[in-house]
Amino acid sequence: MIKRYDHVFVCFQTIVKKTRAIFNKLTPENFYKLAAKLFEMPLNDKEDRIAAVMSVIFEKAVDEPAFSATYAKMVCNNYNLCNFLLFASTNLVFAMHI
Repeated sequence: MIKRYDHVFVCFQTIVKKTRAIFNKLTPENFYKLAAKLFEMPLNDKEDRIAAVMSVIFEKAVDEPAFSATYAKMVCNNYNLCNFLLFASTNLVFAMHI
């Protein structure tokens, strides 16, 4: 059982909430400001954090297909973040098949 005061759990939940908040607030006017916030998220190569961010982004894109191109643009706005998420997702998919 995960204890609510556990620092790892709190950090994970905070990342999920911040990711949702970023994508909920996304407009053309604040695109670059929110893209920077997404890039500054403390993922630290942690698979659970990366998977959570990817899951939120995927969920938003599926639920709001009219905005999916904007969500993709936001993720790929920073080439390093795009490569990082692509690399991470490839590794997670590969690990799931082992």
